[in-house]
Amino acid sequence: MIVRVSSVKDLLLRLTFFLGPTGIFFTPVPGIGSLRSFYFATAIVNIVFLCRMAKRDLPHYGALMVIFLILFLSSSFCLISLSYDVPLYLNPVVRVLVICNLMFGFFNVSRMILNSCRKDILQVLLSDSFKGFCCVFFLGLALYVGYIAGKVPSDIYNRFTTLEQEAYGYSRFSPGTYPNEFGVICSFYALYAVLLSQRKKGGAIYLLLSAIFMGGVFLTSTRAAYITLAIGYTYIAFSSPGLIRRLVLCILPFVFAPVIVIVLGHFSFDVIDVITRGYDSAANQTGSSNVRMEDWNAAVDDLLDNFYFGVGFESPKAYSLHNLPLQIVYGLGLLGVLLLVLAFSVFAYVNSRSSWVVRLFYSDDWRFLRSVRVVLFIHVIIFGLTNHNQAHFFTWMLFALCCIRIKMYGPARSGTLNRPGFRGGYCV
Repeated sequence: MIVRVSSVKDLLLRLTFFLGPTGIFFTPVPGIGSLRSFYFATAIVNIVFLCRMAKRDLPHYGALMVIFLILFLSSSFCLISLSYDVPLYLNPVVRVLVICNLMFGFFNVSRMILNSCRKDILQVLLSDSFKGFCCVFFLGLALYVGYIAGKVPSDIYNRFTTLEQEAYGYSRFSPGTYPNEFGVICSFYALYAVLLSQRKKGGAIYLLLSAIFMGGVFLTSTRAAYITLAIGYTYIAFSSPGLIRRLVLCILPFVFAPVIVIVLGHFSFDVIDVITRGYDSAANQTGSSNVRMEDWNAAVDDLLDNFYFGVGFESPKAYSLHNLPLQIVYGLGLLGVLLLVLAFSVFAYVNSRSSWVVRLFYSDDWRFLRSVRVVLFIHVIIFGLTNHNQAHFFTWMLFALCCIRIKMYGPARSGTLNRPGFRGGYCV
């Protein structure tokens, strides 16, 4: 019975991570809007933990509950003060409920990881998310090619995206979500495939997949994704062990880039033209970046009139600023931000003092997981500065990984553990 319950929990974990990068692709149901599939899996995780809550988690839940109350009260204040009706997906209270479902859910995910009997559960979950991405990428690519060729009707295609957009004369590639988000997702998994190529047999296959996903980045024509791809690849290249491996990684872009440009050129997609026009429009203040700058300036001016309490968390004024730090400050105001920082600091302190949240790994696994976490951090930060990523899978996956202290397993401690890679959890 013990093994059976533990296996069910692991299966729920794996389903959550598999669905994470897929957006709405596997739930193309009219009427649910942009509610991603993994939101529902996360809700099930929360229900499981409500039925059996561990006493040692109560301080963590207390801090998270305070965060929830801060966000909920701010959004409720905003909703009361609105003089017009808003659609359900713009309702600030509904948006807070979605965000807090993910906050509690991925904290619980971190607990399920720690409690898992599998030593390699983190690697398995990352692998599952990679498989989910591969499914949505290649199925979505087939759908995309059919759409631009006129074989797939627009009403069918639009069921599998949250927002269909065109730019520079092209339809932007974004199965399961909208182009800016999918571009960053492609960037992360392109780099994840590079990391896998260094530790798996058949590394050439992973490098090929990485090149394909880099092509997907350009099909989304997302500037933030170009930046995350460049910064993340630079980190991997210079942090890799061994001079030869670093040299190979430095040479690979010069091999990948021409091939990607030529292949996409056969589909009438001019990579160089798209990049050049995108950054020219940003420099000349004629594109979307100029619109965002104007919105940011307007938000800062309005914030001065709502300095202490803000305009309400996830207010229709704030939610689409495409700059998460400004969005939070504008929504909560000075007092709300101070309370939020205090509550999160308490949560971080409580978590740091919990000795059981440590999970140990052999050196190779530890280096791999450390690199994944750094690359993930780069993507979350860059995307947060250019978009609204508070309900983004990567944001909360990083949160879950940061709730776990990943430490290297060394020979000096080999006598203290029966099973390397497992500590602090229990099988239930």
